[in-house]
Amino acid sequence: MNTLSNKPLTFDELPSVVAELCKQVQSFKDFLQERAEPVSDQWMNLDQLIEYLPQHPAKPTVYAWVGSKLIPYHKGEFGGKKLYFLKSEIDA
Repeated sequence: MNTLSNKPLTFDELPSVVAELCKQVQSFKDFLQERAEPVSDQWMNLDQLIEYLPQHPAKPTVYAWVGSKLIPYHKGEFGGKKLYFLKSEIDA
């Protein structure tokens, strides 16, 4: 079997080499996933923010906070006029 040597592959060797590559890629993905740090940051829209906050404020309340710059928000990065909130900024 020709496992990634420098000589050209034959048509008959191709399925076994592809299978070996798939195994190696999966092994590499597993290796990276084991060492990856958990992602604690996430984007939230207005409804998700309201659900996330313990007091579950009303939408007008959140809009008032945004207008008064009492809560960090982002607008425009995702297109349109919708508000988005970064979980790490809300937690801080």
